[in-house]
Amino acid sequence: MQVQQIIDNGLLVDPQDFYYAAMVFQHGDTLSDIQQANNLAQQSMSMGYEPAKWLYAASYDRCLVFQDLPQKYGTQYRYDQNGKQIYLPIDPQTTDAERLALNVHSK
Repeated sequence: MQVQQIIDNGLLVDPQDFYYAAMVFQHGDTLSDIQQANNLAQQSMSMGYEPAKWLYAASYDRCLVFQDLPQKYGTQYRYDQNGKQIYLPIDPQTTDAERLALNVHSK
C-alpha cells in the first residue's frame, strides 16, 4: 500500500498528513488496518488537529465492532432493509461528555 510506504519513509509531517493517512486505513479491510487508523488519528489529534478527534473515536469504535464488541462512542451503524440507519450496540457506560470531547454527537 502506498500510504504505508509514505509512513515507512517518514513523510508524514503535519497533523493533516496523519489524519488523511488515518482516513485511508479507516476504510481498510482488516483489524490491523483499523488499528493503524486509530494510531494515526491519535497522532494527528495529539498535534492539535481538531477533525482527528472524531476519526479517532470512529476508528476506535470500528476496532471494537471488528471484534464483535459494543462500540464505545456510537459512530458505527448499518442500514436495515428499508434504508434506515441502525446503530450497532454501544457501551452504556460511555458518557455524553466523553463523546463530546471527541466531537461525537450523543446517542
